[in-house]
Amino acid sequence: EGAGRQAKVLCISTDPSNPTGGIASAVSALHRAGVLHALGVEFVSSHHPKSRIRPFLAALVRVLRAEPDTVVWVHCGPWLSMARKFVLGAAAKMKGCRVFVQLHSASTERYLSHPLMTLILRMMLSRADGVIVLTPWWHDLVAERIPSLAGRLHILPNAVAPE
Repeated sequence: EGAGRQAKVLCISTDPSNPTGGIASAVSALHRAGVLHALGVEFVSSHHPKSRIRPFLAALVRVLRAEPDTVVWVHCGPWLSMARKFVLGAAAKMKGCRVFVQLHSASTERYLSHPLMTLILRMMLSRADGVIVLTPWWHDLVAERIPSLAGRLHILPNAVAPE
C-alpha cells in the first residue's frame, strides 16, 4: 500500500439489494450495519437473480480496472457461482491484486467428499491469497481435504444485521 494510501477492497457478491440467498443476506447485513462503508469497501455485484450476464460482465470490467494493490474479496455459492468468481479472481490475480475467496455454500461439503470435485476445488482455490470459511468446522474440513490451503484459511461467520 504505497505512499500512505490504504489498499482498496472490492467485495464481489450477489446484489445485496435483493437478499434472497445466504450470501446476499450476509453481505446485506454488513451493508445495513455500515461495516463495509466504514472500512471503505467498494461493493461490486456479480449477479442479480433477474440478470446474471450483465452484472458479471460489469464486475469483470471493474476488476480489470483495479489497481495492483487492490484486495478482491469474492463470495462463492455453489458451482456456477464458484465458476464466475474463479474467472473474476483469475482476472484480479492477472492485475496483481490479492484475492480472498469466501465459501458460503453448504454444497461445499459434498464437493469435498468427491475426489474429482475436490481436485477442481483445489485448482480453483490454489492461487487465492486466502480462503474464508464460516465456521471452525468448515475450517477443519477444508484443511483436511485440501491441506495446501491450511495456512491460508480464515474463519469469518456470516453477519447478522442489527434491527
